[in-house]
Amino acid sequence: MVQQTRTAEFADLDEICELTADYRSRLAAWSPLWWSPSPDALGAHREWIGRLLNLPVPSIWALSSPDGVDGCFAASRQSTSWYVTDVGGRTADSIAAVIGALPSTLTAMPTRVCVARADTAQAAAATERGATVRATYWVRATPTHIRPAPHEVAGLRSAIPMHTFGGAFDVGLEGAVVVTAPDGSSMIGSPSLVAPPVYDLGGTACIAGLVEGTASRALVDAMLESAAARGDAVLNIVVPQGDARLGELVEEAGFTPIIDALEWAA
Repeated sequence: MVQQTRTAEFADLDEICELTADYRSRLAAWSPLWWSPSPDALGAHREWIGRLLNLPVPSIWALSSPDGVDGCFAASRQSTSWYVTDVGGRTADSIAAVIGALPSTLTAMPTRVCVARADTAQAAAATERGATVRATYWVRATPTHIRPAPHEVAGLRSAIPMHTFGGAFDVGLEGAVVVTAPDGSSMIGSPSLVAPPVYDLGGTACIAGLVEGTASRALVDAMLESAAARGDAVLNIVVPQGDARLGELVEEAGFTPIIDALEWAA
């Protein structure tokens, strides 16, 4: 069957919504904590896809065949890269074909995509086509028993691991939090983030990464407690590829790896 990747059209809206809704149901099964659907997930996402289709520049693409739309993906330009979202496909082969089209469709800048850790087929399709895992997102619910949060650190400006949502966090951002462990190592967390309207985390989320010093369990616990203290429901710690020590620590602290962030170079 001949398939081609083309800019999506408004006539594709129903099929794209069907494909992405099906994939979100798989995500929810893999991690109810991070991907539980909101009550109006279908309506909210249909509105979002409709907006993308009406933009003056291509923002969503379809993998089409004589039978209709077999797959899809959306992409937005960030400051230094493309960020891919809303990947969907009728079959594992269709999703592999969508992933295979990314490097040739999105050019001039690196392309980043988040792949569910449980979606081994999509991950394999990406790595077979040259993508490299840059970081893994580990999540857990924040505790209900809260101890006092550590003090904040002024002036810290180190970069944290690669994100797919705009770059390193800065303590100058309103609502950002920096915590320190007894050994002086520090970690920075995002301002409280509201989930996209298609998901329901049961509250806000904090996304954090190691920025200075040596990873320690005390540092991980400090960030977990600080996120809980300000009311975040979920903490997501970004572990850069190759940082086995931090990965071990967040696993010990009850976090689960759910997403790999992959990148194709420009």
